[in-house]
Amino acid sequence: MELERVGWGKLLLFGEHSAVQGYPALGMALPEKVKIKWIPKHKEPWVLSGEAYTYRHEFNHLKSYIESFFPELKNWGGSLDVISDVPISSGFGSSSALSVAIAKCMVDFFKLPNKLADIWSLSHQIEKHYHGKPSGIDTALSLSPGVKRVVPFIQDNSYYEELKDINYPIVYGSVERTSNTKELVYSVIEQCDRPEGSSIIKELGFITEEAIQLARSLASIDSWARLINTAHILLKKLNLGNHQQDKLIQEGIKKGAVAGKLSGAGGGGAFYLLFETHEKAKEYYEQLVRQNVTCGLI
Repeated sequence: MELERVGWGKLLLFGEHSAVQGYPALGMALPEKVKIKWIPKHKEPWVLSGEAYTYRHEFNHLKSYIESFFPELKNWGGSLDVISDVPISSGFGSSSALSVAIAKCMVDFFKLPNKLADIWSLSHQIEKHYHGKPSGIDTALSLSPGVKRVVPFIQDNSYYEELKDINYPIVYGSVERTSNTKELVYSVIEQCDRPEGSSIIKELGFITEEAIQLARSLASIDSWARLINTAHILLKKLNLGNHQQDKLIQEGIKKGAVAGKLSGAGGGGAFYLLFETHEKAKEYYEQLVRQNVTCGLI
């Protein structure tokens, strides 16, 4: 028996920080993915290849963590290959994609309930190995291709909803982080205790709700552009911007993008730009490639 399962990279479109305050998030899966190939063998050692071998020291810690959920796994080994083109530490969900792929393998191997909601719940537990208290947004986006509205696990009624694809080209990229994610999260929480910060978070939440309505319809590009640009301005008011990221977004707008914003916690990391035509999007994507910027086009 060979198990081959996949988790996708992700791009958060709207909902940074406001999701922690009870609002939903809107995001999408990326073409990049993490693929696991496992040939289980009873009471035999693990033979690692690909990124499983590259990160073999991390593998032992992760295996022990997963065995806390599945003690029977201690009696199994076999050939394990991990193949990934999701950039690490770039804000594109490399850990959530891996968590989803692992969860899918465990669900199939142990013959567990295999609805995507069940896989989401298990992958959320696995991702805690990496992030302690993840919201569940990233793993929901990594479950399957497409655009999703996500109500995170910090709420009792957590769920996700699959929405229509955004029918405009998106260039996404990532720059080196200049701030610690945990510090940024706590900084925003502190700002929420003040009227101005609380007002910004509410406005970001309302923007996300409006974006979700756009994703349920064939919205105009002008409607998307207005929300993306407004959200980016508000996030910068929370001191989440990054000079290099802003520079690349402004360059993209000069090259024909109608809007751009940071994606994720801020302080660097992921960002995206919306284009009206594939030709202009491809032109700017190729410019980013020449500048050695981690990037993609969808």
